[in-house]
Amino acid sequence: MNATNRAANRLFLLVVGIVLVALGLVGVLLGAVPAVTHAWSGDAPGVRRGLDQAFATTTIPGTRADWIGIAVLVALAVVVALLVVFIVRQGGGHTSVLLETRGEAVASGQEGDRIVIDTAVARDLLGDALSGRPELVTSSVTTYRVRRTPVLRIAATCRRGVAPTDAQAVIESALRRLDRAVGHEVPALIELTGGFRARMAAATTRVD
Repeated sequence: MNATNRAANRLFLLVVGIVLVALGLVGVLLGAVPAVTHAWSGDAPGVRRGLDQAFATTTIPGTRADWIGIAVLVALAVVVALLVVFIVRQGGGHTSVLLETRGEAVASGQEGDRIVIDTAVARDLLGDALSGRPELVTSSVTTYRVRRTPVLRIAATCRRGVAPTDAQAVIESALRRLDRAVGHEVPALIELTGGFRARMAAATTRVD
């Protein structure tokens, strides 16, 4: 769970993988297969002449530059920009801030003090509430920023034979106590794993 779409991640990795495999295969064929090496040696001069002629016809009038080279540079710049955005978004999911709000105004027309609640508060409160529950074997609490909003992720392993609805009710009860403690309803995602019946249940989301 992070700020990057999972399908976009997989599509990007697939495209990069296909390109790298294709380039590697071409390199192996050129270096290890004599017939391919000989054919390329014979065709390379003709290919180069064809490319030179093609570039000669695309020269911008009044200059020595050609529009194909400019288009390639622009395309490379766009690819680099997309890669930078992709890399930055990869690290943008996890956050240590659970809630950020303002206190009550001390005087008319003035904002109250900025209040920041750390994820550790939710981790401790929910951990204490869930650690002794017979329905759950283990539980973990993390916070991710989704569309600039901190969202709790509670991942719990159900004891074998426990219905997902029972485990969900336990966690939601603990979340309501957390809401009362911090004074706001905290968006949350509940993920349940464990016994057979738990594995058949989908994750439950509580997001404003």
